[in-house]
Amino acid sequence: MERLERTFNWARLGGAGLAFLLGPSFPNIGIGYVLGLGTFMTAYAGAVAWVLHSERRRAMFPRIVRFMFAVDLGIVAYSLLVFAADPEWTTYIVVTLLVIAGGFRFGAGGAVVAGTFLSAAYVAIAAYRAETYGFAMEAPRVVFHVAVFLIAAYLMAGILRELETLREQREAFVKATAETAMLRQADHIKSEFLAAMSHDFRSPLTVVRGAVELLLGERPGSLTPQQRDLAESAERNVRRLEEFTEQLLEMARLEEGQITLEKEQLDPVELLRDVVAAHSPLAKAKRQWIRLDLDGGPPAAW
Repeated sequence: MERLERTFNWARLGGAGLAFLLGPSFPNIGIGYVLGLGTFMTAYAGAVAWVLHSERRRAMFPRIVRFMFAVDLGIVAYSLLVFAADPEWTTYIVVTLLVIAGGFRFGAGGAVVAGTFLSAAYVAIAAYRAETYGFAMEAPRVVFHVAVFLIAAYLMAGILRELETLREQREAFVKATAETAMLRQADHIKSEFLAAMSHDFRSPLTVVRGAVELLLGERPGSLTPQQRDLAESAERNVRRLEEFTEQLLEMARLEEGQITLEKEQLDPVELLRDVVAAHSPLAKAKRQWIRLDLDGGPPAAW
């Protein structure tokens, strides 16, 4: 905002220079009014420059900007009056510039306020010219100029609304991009964790499986039927844990795009038998029995 106000302040100095250098060349209501306009704009620009460089007034800057906007509206309206004696009276062109400045300062509201206020000033001064200097107040011309001012304000407001929408969309895109990057990083960390966990599981499972195989091979000694059932159940569950560990590792590879999925046939009967065999020892300990009764068997699954 301060950089924008500095730009506007240079424009004020430029306007003061035009008032001093070219103002007397145009018909006006009095040379004193022209010089007064240039002097005021020069002093005003100096005061604004001092405010912009004052650290103590930074907290009041928003209110100061609103005050400066009101003063700028008054300066343009006064400029229209000063050169009201000019038959061509082209000073109204400045109105469009202030509409644009109001939009950049305060958004759509600033453009509308500038357009409305200066349109009213233009109509009032046009009536003053007609009464004081006898210039015809042509209704079509007045309506045309007022319409141009208001259309400029409307267009500026629309442009600013679109710019605000684009800014919001850009912020949403940046936010979504950042969130996507965070999710990808989280997925990568999860994949690394799954891979590390799978590798860490393999070593103890290998030791357990080796011990169970030794038991089933009766290396330490012969087993009773009940002990063999328990050892076989342990072997099946170790095998299931190994398969589960391998699935975790494959899942990590899949998320990293290192493998592709392939379908394979699954025997539901065999799966059910494994489940029953795995839970039978626990059921027997509670004096319960699990029986698998298949009538023809379910179809194969993929």
